[in-house]
Amino acid sequence: MKLNSLIEENFRLADIQKMALRKLGIKTIEDLLYHFPVRYGDTSSMKNIGSLVAGETVAIFGKICKLKTSKAFIKKIPMAEAFIEDESGKIKVIWFHQPYLAKMIGDNAFVKAEGKVSERKGELYMSNPKIEVVSKLPIGVGDSLFGERGESYTLYPVYAESRGVTSNWIFHKIQKAFGAGILDEVIDPIPEEILKKYSLPSLKTSLIWIHSPHRQKDAESARKRFAFEEIFFIQLEKQKERIEYRQNPAPIIDKNEKDLENFISRFPFKATSAQRKAIADILADFKKGQAMSRLLEGDVGSGKTAVAAVAVYAAATTRPKGQDFGSLEVAYMAPTEILATQHFESFIKYFSNLNAIGLTQLDAVRGASEKRPSHTSQYGEEASERSNEEMRQMRKSYINIGLITGSGCRKFPSKVNPLGWTDISRAQLLKWVANGEIPILIGTHALIQKTVNFKNLALVIIDEQHRFGTAQRQKLAKKSALVPHLLSMTATPIPRTLALTIYGDLDLTLLDEMPEGRKKIITEIVLPIDREKTYEKIREELKAGRQAYVICPRID
Repeated sequence: MKLNSLIEENFRLADIQKMALRKLGIKTIEDLLYHFPVRYGDTSSMKNIGSLVAGETVAIFGKICKLKTSKAFIKKIPMAEAFIEDESGKIKVIWFHQPYLAKMIGDNAFVKAEGKVSERKGELYMSNPKIEVVSKLPIGVGDSLFGERGESYTLYPVYAESRGVTSNWIFHKIQKAFGAGILDEVIDPIPEEILKKYSLPSLKTSLIWIHSPHRQKDAESARKRFAFEEIFFIQLEKQKERIEYRQNPAPIIDKNEKDLENFISRFPFKATSAQRKAIADILADFKKGQAMSRLLEGDVGSGKTAVAAVAVYAAATTRPKGQDFGSLEVAYMAPTEILATQHFESFIKYFSNLNAIGLTQLDAVRGASEKRPSHTSQYGEEASERSNEEMRQMRKSYINIGLITGSGCRKFPSKVNPLGWTDISRAQLLKWVANGEIPILIGTHALIQKTVNFKNLALVIIDEQHRFGTAQRQKLAKKSALVPHLLSMTATPIPRTLALTIYGDLDLTLLDEMPEGRKKIITEIVLPIDREKTYEKIREELKAGRQAYVICPRID
């Protein structure tokens, strides 16, 4: 028996059992060993057979007798039957789909059985109880089970089951694997010094304790070790990804502080100290020449989008290296079309002021051109050509913003209305993005489609980080010859220590302040009897010109 050998190579399986094991995700002996119990039997529920009541889940001790195999009368299901008796009485036990138990357990053996007591035609019985042969019976029940006169027995593991494979079947197969010496093959992946440092049992000991604990403390120690192992390897994997990502050179974005302050001053609110710290962290990363990977965590309304807007402005107004034209590009991915559209509209507000300034300058140049002499002297032609070039440069200075979703595409600004947006075809938008003419592209998963290509992608922003996987982030990051900076954002209020574990490949910045003027969120529970009053209150608010929204958990 080997760890990587298939279950069916070591145990005789019926088709229904093969199907059940596939459903449980158990293919190899190693999978079986790592199919951990969901709970353990409560030893305090041990009772005399004579005191059993239908409906309760109990553990009983007794002598098994009258073992036999048979088939169900109607469905012809193979099963094993027996009686378990102690000094107070006896009870019938039945195991469906497990006739082999009649051969494994001999008549008159001392056993411990755990399961639910049922009743049929006035007779109590136990269906598919978990059973184990014991060396001797305890004296009495209750406290005396573990007293000086009684025998101490192990806890009983309870596993996740599927039709055809019971918890008891899994338990016996694991014990058979242990008996075959399978534990001698296991190699502990955690170094011994780390096990000693955190007082953790070895892998071999942990596997024994989690499947056959003598005490609850043993089972808890084993679970602690496997929980540590899972987190330990998540952290190692994340650190490896972080090192590999940061080894790649990234565009250096070194924006003038005065320009940034002018941009921030146009916000409709005063930036908080937490926002300014977050902006400083991001800008410091931009200057290092290594790819930034940062997680921005803050509650709803804490101003994450404003911080992202500053980062976008810094990137979108920076020239690519070695060029005196064009700009670096930004991809901003949101999980839903509604959220992507909201960000598109927010960014229009942030950047329309810049375009309005450019429009005023353009009008001034156009007006000066119209006042120039209309004769075609050499000087007049030069002046006219110069004004046209100035206007072309003014148009190029606009901050173009694109939106791509499954429903369609938009572009800001519109040629007709420089302060508004217009619908455009997907082909036209993709062409402009590939040429570098749209430095800011906002979208949903449509951003990671093969048809979307960037010329100088320098910054990737992922909103609602927990809604996207690592593979999706990597797909977006690979859409340029450059290695872009990565800024992830989330409003999920997870503890810092947990965030550092789950997102170990990201630096963490917290927005722990709300902008001034934000009202406190009030949460109330409305009882069913007050529902009509609540609806009436909502009607009054709507009549007063305010807004409300309803979240319904049903899709249909």
